[in-house]
Amino acid sequence: MSAVEAVQRCWCDVATRQGCAKQAAADALTSIIAAYQEPHRHYHTLEHVAALLALLERHITGGSDRDALILAILLHDAVYDPARQDNEEASSQLAADLLTRLGFSPPLTTKVVRCILATRHDQPAQAADDLDAALLVDLDLSILAAAPAAYRAYAQAIRREYAFVPDPLYREGRRRVLEAFLARQSIYRTARLRDAWERAARANVARELAELVS
Repeated sequence: MSAVEAVQRCWCDVATRQGCAKQAAADALTSIIAAYQEPHRHYHTLEHVAALLALLERHITGGSDRDALILAILLHDAVYDPARQDNEEASSQLAADLLTRLGFSPPLTTKVVRCILATRHDQPAQAADDLDAALLVDLDLSILAAAPAAYRAYAQAIRREYAFVPDPLYREGRRRVLEAFLARQSIYRTARLRDAWERAARANVARELAELVS
């Protein structure tokens, strides 16, 4: 199944369960897909979204709000411009406007917005008092624990997204991001994924950091 097909299937399933009008849901899907196909994206793409949807199916628990998590994954990077500092806020506002217009319930919309805002990774890690938001954040950071070759491809894709930034400035900014992850008591918020991914993530981040400062 292609990334487009995975996104389409998940969106249509949720829209049907939530009673959305078919044409309005189809129009919204078209706009979501178009957003993730913007030419400046190299990592924050439909493939990234499809990977998170697949991980969700593997790691979701019985008490989770499946529809809220699917919607948050689908919309969490709907706005992505490396030159701006408020992508998560803009994506959450887009999600709120879109879901409200389509008739999704206010409690579901509020939860989706809260989950999207939680994916702002430059904010301090917080206690996992919202387990669904914690799961989403961990899934969004799953790439940090990928096999070394996949992690390297991710790091290269991020660099291409910031191609407009001169190399010395990029290296300094990226160094600060990586050091902030290593300074956390734990990168992952949920105990199960922390046990599964923490060691590999720290090794990958430390390796990239060493290459940046060498």
